[in-house]
Amino acid sequence: MPWIHSCYNFSLALELRNQTGVDIPHLAADYHNGTSRTFMRGSEWLKTGEQYLTKVLESPHILEEDLIAIETSANELFAFSAGLMKKRSVDLSRTEIKAAYQKFHHYEHSLWSAGMVPNLLELNQSLLSDYLKNKIGVDEQKWHILITPTELSSAQIEERDFLKLAINIGKRAKIVNKNELKAHFETDQKLYTLFKAHYQKYRWIQYGWIGPSLDEQYFLDRMTDILRRASAEKSLVALVAQDHALVQERDILDRHLNLDTHTATLVKLLRRILFDKAYRMDALYQSYYCMEPILEKMAKIYGLSLDELRMIHGTELLPSLVSGKINHKFLQEAIEYSAYIKENNELRFYVGNKARKAMRQILSDIKKEKPNGDLKGQAAFLGKVQGRARLIFTTADIHKIKNGDILISHATDPSLLPAMEKAAAFVTDMGGLTCHAAIVAREMHKPCIVGTKIATKVLKDGDVVEVDAYNGTVRKVA
Repeated sequence: MPWIHSCYNFSLALELRNQTGVDIPHLAADYHNGTSRTFMRGSEWLKTGEQYLTKVLESPHILEEDLIAIETSANELFAFSAGLMKKRSVDLSRTEIKAAYQKFHHYEHSLWSAGMVPNLLELNQSLLSDYLKNKIGVDEQKWHILITPTELSSAQIEERDFLKLAINIGKRAKIVNKNELKAHFETDQKLYTLFKAHYQKYRWIQYGWIGPSLDEQYFLDRMTDILRRASAEKSLVALVAQDHALVQERDILDRHLNLDTHTATLVKLLRRILFDKAYRMDALYQSYYCMEPILEKMAKIYGLSLDELRMIHGTELLPSLVSGKINHKFLQEAIEYSAYIKENNELRFYVGNKARKAMRQILSDIKKEKPNGDLKGQAAFLGKVQGRARLIFTTADIHKIKNGDILISHATDPSLLPAMEKAAAFVTDMGGLTCHAAIVAREMHKPCIVGTKIATKVLKDGDVVEVDAYNGTVRKVA
């Protein structure tokens, strides 16, 4: 993921100190042929998070200001993407393309920097949520009612819009297969225009870091399936009922708990953290989709591959693009293996053998978690299901999963969404309430347990497991 490799690590290593006044002394990250990893000392990450938590507990407005910064940066990036959607890259001059690229880099870097702040509290640790759970003292079900955002993510909005469109189509014709749907669109161009507008508006929704975007075929298949089952209206009613139920249940719970002003403010801020994580990632994913035509034209102008261009996007390589002095050999070495290491409050960039040598000692010092069969983690969305475990690490593993299986992974990202749609539940080694698996679980209403540390070591493909998110446990039953 070269798109984020530079921004992510610069934000963690350097910008976090500027944003919060707290610092992570040591950080290392490597990148190898499409996969990036970031390493920190757990004790330092915890200490830094606790320092920030202390500030937030004393003055909650500090966190509120940080969240405003995230929302402002996300809105700027959304606006930038909307501007790109109105233009055709083929009509842009070389100067305009270079300016757009630099502007995008500025907006993206600003959003990554702002977005790192709440990660101190709720990524791979649950500092604010643990503090509030202990203080309020409610069970898991009431806790999730209390903190689940009522604002809808882009994926949730798309699902509801899609169901409304399906209801509209279903009222005009009875569709049982894709050919019938296509034939109906040929005779009803107005309806096809609405369908086309929907898929063009939302085709970025699963783009992730480097795509691909969803095509018209995906939306045709999905529309055919829901029309054949005649389930659009029932599904929409159920979703709206869930939305209303959450609001009503929270109102009742708020009146019952009658929290003091300080605690109530912190609960609202935690809820906002959860929404803002999804909101900022949506802004980033949409921008990556919108930038693809710009990248393709830039690649031709500079004689680069898309992989090289995405790697050169890194902060330390951007000046070479501006100057036009591009070292292709250096770029290829960076794609094959490169590393960031924080040394003397500077983030140094290494490629090739220098990167391997620099990372060798760091990797050898990492303590391995020992499997003990006791699988516990943090519940990201409640529920209890059984199914066969499928270890899914990359897109190459997606073929293994079938409807109703349990997805087990180190951590999920947008490239695994096709597998997550089929899975009955998600279990990850890493993560917290703001990780990708947790966000998707809340969107899809699927049981999810994150931060088990050892799930991928204890479980193997085919194990029948029980995921009990009410108690945060995963148990092998066969």
